[in-house]
Amino acid sequence: MFGIRGPMGRRVPLPLVVDVDGALLQRGLCHSILRTTLRRAPWMTRRHWHGRRTDLTAITLAEALPNLEVPVSLNRDLLSQIAVHHRLGGITYLMGQAQAGMLAALGDFLGIEAQVLGSDADMPLDRIRQAHLLPTLFGSKGFILIGGRRSGEALCLAARECWLVDGTPGMKRRLRTHGGRMTVLPPPLWLPLRVPMARICGIGMAGGGPSLGQLASRAVWMRETEKTRPAGGAPETQKQADARRRA
Repeated sequence: MFGIRGPMGRRVPLPLVVDVDGALLQRGLCHSILRTTLRRAPWMTRRHWHGRRTDLTAITLAEALPNLEVPVSLNRDLLSQIAVHHRLGGITYLMGQAQAGMLAALGDFLGIEAQVLGSDADMPLDRIRQAHLLPTLFGSKGFILIGGRRSGEALCLAARECWLVDGTPGMKRRLRTHGGRMTVLPPPLWLPLRVPMARICGIGMAGGGPSLGQLASRAVWMRETEKTRPAGGAPETQKQADARRRA
């Protein structure tokens, strides 16, 4: 597993990004919630669906129907990989198109120690935004991705290495043509699991820290700061920056 130098010169693994929709879960979390409510309470689904984003509809239904249980298929092999990555000192990110608070609640329900990257009230984290956000946060080739069959090629190419759950050989050939590095994992043994709505909507939309726009802006600002940092390590003052530009 690729690594970077830590604070004491110790090599630590690159950030590990796990796609919830297709890698950790066989189907997307929002898709599973909508299927469950459409079967058990179709009037509620139709009432909240019209003109709404999928992630907002899912969190609204989960909050309105906390007594329902969502059947999902869990890739339990990934749980051990995430645990090993954590023991080696790496950071894991659960990424999905659901609300960030819902993903955090799911990770807590499964006992996963991870940060979350999900949609917020202002912006959905769809596949296109994922391919733009991750290189902004971690840099090009600065993370490892465990993706699913629907992970886009742009996202896989941005990763240092892409492990694809139940991927296709055709996609592997296309990525290799464009300089990507991808490993197709064998089909996992999906574990049927029932997740109570009340457990995954407990944090809700207000849960989880900065918005997607704030995360991206902060990452860009940190990179610009690093570019203007002198060799001694101290931050460059405004006078030093002005003198450098005049020179």
